Formats: sequence, structure tokens, C-alpha cells
Amino acid sequence: MNTLMIGIDMLGEILSAFIIGLIITGLAALVVYLIYRYGVYLLIGALALIVFLGKVAEKIIALLIKITKKSGKMAMRLEEKIAG
Repeated sequence: MNTLMIGIDMLGEILSAFIIGLIITGLAALVVYLIYRYGVYLLIGALALIVFLGKVAEKIIALLIKITKKSGKMAMRLEEKIAG
């Protein structure tokens, strides 16, 4: 019975890897087709999207740092009130 369960588990892992491989292959084929079809315009758009996402990520990280500092200060104040 234990061997059967291990076999079923392995089959699930193999099928998952196969499906993920199909998805990645399909996306790669789509990208190759779009580059073939639209060429330079698609690459310029992709670079613009990367720059835009970088700016957004930078602002999100700055906001998270600000929130973390504020929560740290609040925790220190609360600790001081409890201690004193």
C-alpha cells in the first residue's frame, strides 16, 4: 500500500512538472511569435514596461520601509509605557 501511495504521489509530481513545462513552452512560443510579428515595437514596449515596474517596485519598497520604521517607533513607545 505504501508503494502505491508513493507511486501516485510521484505521478502527481511528474504531471505537475509536465503541465508547468507546457505552460512555459507555450509562453516562450507566444513571445517568439510576437517578436517575429511586431519586432522592435514589442521590445521597446517590454523595456518601457520593465522600467515602469521598476519605478513602482521602488515606491512600494520605500513605502514598506516607512511603515516598518513607523511600526517600530510605535512598538518602542508602547514598550516604554509598559515599562515605565
